[in-house]
This record gives sequence, structure tokens and C-alpha cells, in this order.
Amino acid sequence: SEAGSLPFEAQLRQELNDLREGCKRQLRELTLRADESIAARAVLVECCHAMEERQAEGMQRLSALEAQAAGAAAAVQLTALEAELRALRGEVPGLCDVCV
Repeated sequence: SEAGSLPFEAQLRQELNDLREGCKRQLRELTLRADESIAARAVLVECCHAMEERQAEGMQRLSALEAQAAGAAAAVQLTALEAELRALRGEVPGLCDVCV
């Protein structure tokens, strides 16, 4: 039936075929872009999870360091108190000698 078609009909069919092929090509490109977007989103989600894990680990380390620092501060304070106690012990016999 195309043999008996008028020239404008053949041209119209060619334009429709070209349009259909163009739409198919654009659909393939959009599909590839969508797949790339999905892959990129998956990578971003993975990165976010990794960052959250690192942040949690960092917070645990910080808590441990704070506990160590508190322990060290307590040890320093204990040492200072022990020195004061030794000093007081040294003063008390002297005071007792004065009192006697």
C-alpha cells in the first residue's frame, strides 16, 4: 500500500518513524540516567551510613577519653590530697610538742 501512497504520505510516515526512533532513543537515555541516579543515590546512602558509623565510633572514643581524663584528674587530685595529708601529719607532731 506504500507503493500507492502519495509523496506526502510517505514523508509523513518517515517523519513519524523518525519521531518514534527519537522517542525510543530519548527513553533509553532517560532510563540510563535513572539507573545512574539510582546507583548514585545508593552510593550516597552508603556514604551517609559510613559517616554515621564513624561519628558513633568517634563519640565512643570521646567518651572513653573523657573517662580517662576524669580518671587522670582524679589521680592528680588524690596525689595532691595525699601530699596535703603528709604535710598535715608532719605538722601535727610539731603542734603537739608546742602544746605539751
